[in-house]
Amino acid sequence: MSRSLVLVSWLLASLVVISPARRAAAQTADEALADEGYALREQGKDGEALAKFRQAEALRPLPRYLAQVALAEQALGRWTEAYEHLKRAMSAEDDAWINSRGEPLRAALATIEAELGQLEIQCNVSGATVRVSGREAGVTPLQEPLQVAAGSVAVEVAAPGYVSVTQVITVHRGALSRAELALVPEANTASSTRGAEAAVAALAAAAPPASAHSRRHDLRWLYGVGTGAAIVLGGALTSVMSAKQVAQANDACVDSDDVRICSDSDWDANHDQVQRLDRASYALFGTGAAVALASLGMLAWKKPAERRVAWSIDVTRARALGYAQVRF
Repeated sequence: MSRSLVLVSWLLASLVVISPARRAAAQTADEALADEGYALREQGKDGEALAKFRQAEALRPLPRYLAQVALAEQALGRWTEAYEHLKRAMSAEDDAWINSRGEPLRAALATIEAELGQLEIQCNVSGATVRVSGREAGVTPLQEPLQVAAGSVAVEVAAPGYVSVTQVITVHRGALSRAELALVPEANTASSTRGAEAAVAALAAAAPPASAHSRRHDLRWLYGVGTGAAIVLGGALTSVMSAKQVAQANDACVDSDDVRICSDSDWDANHDQVQRLDRASYALFGTGAAVALASLGMLAWKKPAERRVAWSIDVTRARALGYAQVRF
């Protein structure tokens, strides 16, 4: 009898010791991850803590884990995700952990809501997928405005058989913003694109081609610039010759008693020669400058004309194709 009592006592002791260990082993994975997340939050490592809480919530989808995910997202400034996750966690009204922490959770939710704005999205196609800043936000028509983080957000609407449209909207804190996006069927876009390409091709055909004649035309004006420069150089040489002639006339004169005596015939001849050289140099300077400037002017006038034709083709292509892709 005593032996039986000893055996029963040992079994009860084993159950007391082993059962909690087994229960702890069953809870270790998610609770250990949550504990690591708490420690990381205390260290200010909110990004790493968020990863731990997400892993814990994936193992056991408890409201308290989802709330911790939301609080970590709040610390990281991910206001939209934090709002969605905390609202979902607080909707578990029968959860003891949520109920015991109702006041601080409501305060956190109010802080998050202060960073959000409302965005109302309208689309001409029902069943189109709406994405806001890359995150799927629902399907048109949306029943209520979206809660999104304040600032510039990219709104994309896409539907099968339609060309997707993206629009950037500025959302203000605590205010309602609206975005209206119109989808265009892909068939209409293809026909519009073909029409745009035809318009571009017609404009390109009407533009003068860059032929060999055009290149010869450019060379002709370049030769004109060179010729003008050569004529100006001739004027400079003539001016040098005039200066030498004056020096020779001075050398031919004789100084006597501080008076320079020059032969009348020599002086007249040198004087006439200097005048002819001066007139020639002035004429060469003027002619060369006129030829060079006229040639440069023709080149400068021709090039912008070619650029204007190319620019008009590019603008036509951009406008036609752009309007074909997105219509508002």
